[in-house]
Amino acid sequence: MKSASENILLAAGAIAGLFGGVNALLAARTELTFLDALAPFAAWSAVLAIAALIRANLAHRAREEEQDRTRASARSDAALFAQGETEPFSAARSAEQFERFALPALALLLAAGLGAWAWFLARADLALAPAPEHPLPAAAFLLGEAFVLFLLSRYLIGLARIGEAAYARAPGIALGIFALAAFAGAAVAIAAHLGWSMPDRVWSRVLIGLLALLAAEQLALVIAGLYVPARRRAPAIESRLAAWLTDPAAWTRTIASSLDYQFGVQAGHEAMRRFLRRALLPMLLLQALLMYALSCLVFIAPHEAGIRERWGRPLDGAWLMESGFHLKAPWPFESIKRLPAKRIQRIDVGFRPDPREMRPDTILWNVPHYADEDVFVTAARAAGSRDDREAVSVSLVSLNMPIEYRITNLLDHAYRHREPAALLRDCAYRTVTRTLAQRDLLDLLGGERIAFGDSIRAALQAEADRHALGVEILFVGGQGIHPPVTVAEAFQSVIGALEMKEANALGARAYAASIGPRAAAEAERRRMDAEAARTELRERAGAEAQLFARLREAHATAPFVLRQDLQLTALAEALDRRSFTIVAHRGAKQVMYFDLKKSAFPELYELAPLSPGDLHP
Repeated sequence: MKSASENILLAAGAIAGLFGGVNALLAARTELTFLDALAPFAAWSAVLAIAALIRANLAHRAREEEQDRTRASARSDAALFAQGETEPFSAARSAEQFERFALPALALLLAAGLGAWAWFLARADLALAPAPEHPLPAAAFLLGEAFVLFLLSRYLIGLARIGEAAYARAPGIALGIFALAAFAGAAVAIAAHLGWSMPDRVWSRVLIGLLALLAAEQLALVIAGLYVPARRRAPAIESRLAAWLTDPAAWTRTIASSLDYQFGVQAGHEAMRRFLRRALLPMLLLQALLMYALSCLVFIAPHEAGIRERWGRPLDGAWLMESGFHLKAPWPFESIKRLPAKRIQRIDVGFRPDPREMRPDTILWNVPHYADEDVFVTAARAAGSRDDREAVSVSLVSLNMPIEYRITNLLDHAYRHREPAALLRDCAYRTVTRTLAQRDLLDLLGGERIAFGDSIRAALQAEADRHALGVEILFVGGQGIHPPVTVAEAFQSVIGALEMKEANALGARAYAASIGPRAAAEAERRRMDAEAARTELRERAGAEAQLFARLREAHATAPFVLRQDLQLTALAEALDRRSFTIVAHRGAKQVMYFDLKKSAFPELYELAPLSPGDLHP
């Protein structure tokens, strides 16, 4: 059967582990960095409590063995029961071996673990940590945690002063350090709620430094234990530095010893015992009263608005609480319902995003956009004339539609519906389904996306107003429309065929648009050529008629001259570009050479310049 000390040590280890797990959850929810540094203190306290529990169990078994040996010796004087001190597997010997070997080894492991944890936390860049969110619940929990840990610490330290329960001192000291860190963390969380993020980072660094100091002390205690006699050796797992912070009796022990020496009795211990007996209950009541009085303090975040409730109903005329510090009646008389009225909120239609999912910048239709997507039904454009009695073809479509809204009426949003965000999501799904059934898929994938988003926003706003949700729809994203992944390949083939059809149609239109003007230009050119030919013939005929009239007049005036001129002109035209020689008579001694071709430089070959119109040699 377990003793009372074993039960309290088991409870202390379990409570330390439980508080460490809750602190980890609070760290993930509130983004307070010092909560990560509280985890090593919880682990340290739990390990020391388990070690003390093992030591208490061994001590309990050793006492039971000693009692059994004493009873057996009283009944018989046989030599069988006279060898208790030399039994190799007795509980007393196991306790001795545990203190001699296991505790120093555990101290080394603790030094290595605390040092590695401090090194890991020190490498994190606290400047990049996000701003804390909702730190006030964490502050309330840390205050209660510090109070429970303080009571456990004081109980274990007091238990260590009684008889052979000295093994309870080490976990009591560790729980005391854990309590002090949690109490200071509550103050840091309150400061973060007020908008001061610097204390969070400073306290994280302080806790990391304290971890490193505790690791160095554990290592120093192990090394010093190798040179200290066994009778004066203190447990290596018991921190001296932590004892100065958590055990006030260590500071007053010298004063109590002086009082005992002066008065001859244990006056210091008696005075301390009477003081604690008288002051403990009032101190506990005062702390409970202070914690209850904290429920009168209200801190509304900048993005929040509060509704002040009295007995569960909004307070008439003074229910609205803006961001800042306020006072109210304590719980349960008055309470505050907080709403993120100044923050833009979002619901997702058609998909459920996973914050841990890594999404690429570019996603094709045949690749899932999200792990969980919905499929909607949309209309398909008719191929030709259709009878009203004939069934309408439909298509499947997926869409990733974020909808952003904000709260405009706090009372309607808070009291008319139990889950207004869920109701707004249901209204959005109903509106999207109804609107998609009235539109063609190709139009949604084309130029009607913006119009589709605007129509959804208007219809959803009307639905929200009809249900008195007290919200304003700010944005509806209609860009994430795509065919389902299972039919994306076939749909891409259809889209390719439609694009080819459209390309051919546009090519035909372009050819028609180019051949018409070209034919018109050719017709105009031919008409102009015919007009020019007609004009040329008419003018040439007129010129020939005028020339003939002039020749007729010249013939009437000098027929011989005209005839000779015409003959020479005809001869010149016939002999143009030809060379020939003229011999006057058979016995002539002078030969004249004439070149009737037009030369490039006539001045070099002719004896005298000719008139521009003279064709005779």
